[in-house]
Amino acid sequence: MLAYAAADTQHLPALREALRARLAALERLPWAEEEFTRLEELRWTGPPEGGAGADAFLRVKGAKALPPRPLAALRELYRWREGVAAEQDRATFRIIGNDALVAVARALPRSAAELARVGQLPGALAARHGPALLDAVRRALALDEADLPRVERTPRPPRDASVEARVERLKAARNRVAQELGLEPGVLCGRSTLEAVAHAQPVPNDRAGLARIGELRRWQIEALGDALLAALG
Repeated sequence: MLAYAAADTQHLPALREALRARLAALERLPWAEEEFTRLEELRWTGPPEGGAGADAFLRVKGAKALPPRPLAALRELYRWREGVAAEQDRATFRIIGNDALVAVARALPRSAAELARVGQLPGALAARHGPALLDAVRRALALDEADLPRVERTPRPPRDASVEARVERLKAARNRVAQELGLEPGVLCGRSTLEAVAHAQPVPNDRAGLARIGELRRWQIEALGDALLAALG
């Protein structure tokens, strides 16, 4: 077992050197170094307001489509699962999966019989965790209406046809250069960065203008700048 664990890392130095040599041969080593520098500058700024992970349950797939009462049940179920996972030092999905949590939250079972009818909850998990799952649902059912969680949906800004047209031209230019470089388009430049370029005012007309867009890396301007400027022109 120790040898197996050691094998996970023993080849990393050789892999690093192989990747470094490959990047250098492609003249892309500065690209990687710029990305590494940005990662090194990241700093932890503390837990989010309201406590660490207070709204983490909202990241579960399907959570934001739930009505308030089932959403409250999901919050209670999620907190219960986090506690069990921490206590047992196990990954949360090994306690119970997200799909099963959402299914229980949506069904709001009041009894073991109702819990057993939740199709996405395996019988073994219903038997093992049934009382705890029902307790979590009961806590959600006992909440006052005013205390139920709700998903705040920010209205989307009105669409700007000229900006959308610029994004499409930029995307086409990005895709063409990515193909020439043998890179996935999203690796070369993600959509959010293209949107930042499309929204930039005044519209950049040279590389200095592109350099003022914080989302763009220097290596992206070097590799892609001329194509972006042509698409904006």
